[in-house]
Amino acid sequence: MARFVITGGLGVGKTSVLSLLKPRYETVAEPAREVIAEHRHTSGEATLDHRPELFVEMLISRSIENHTAASPSALTVFDRGVPDCIAYAMAYELDPGPALEAASRYRYEDPVFIASPWCRHRVNTDPLSPPEF
Repeated sequence: MARFVITGGLGVGKTSVLSLLKPRYETVAEPAREVIAEHRHTSGEATLDHRPELFVEMLISRSIENHTAASPSALTVFDRGVPDCIAYAMAYELDPGPALEAASRYRYEDPVFIASPWCRHRVNTDPLSPPEF
């Protein structure tokens, strides 16, 4: 069926949106978090602060695995995806070629959902009062 992706900066609510969608749709966690957690747990080097080129290589591989593993009969929503690998490569001044090639081959449906940052964080945390932003 369809593969959709939600992308955006850190802390903008992508994972929260996916948790709300999970009861009705297939969802796929952010691959960067998985790669970082695995390598920190095993003292691996595929982290942005040690070997960013290895991190991006692993991220491309994991993103492709996730894309390929998505059920063809289900609507699947991804927390970031293959195109995000391009941004990681460019941010760390690495060759974006492999990520560009992967992004052209492993596609998502239109539209791509881009989560924008909130103007301010919620001020009032009392559950009985209306939210103040």
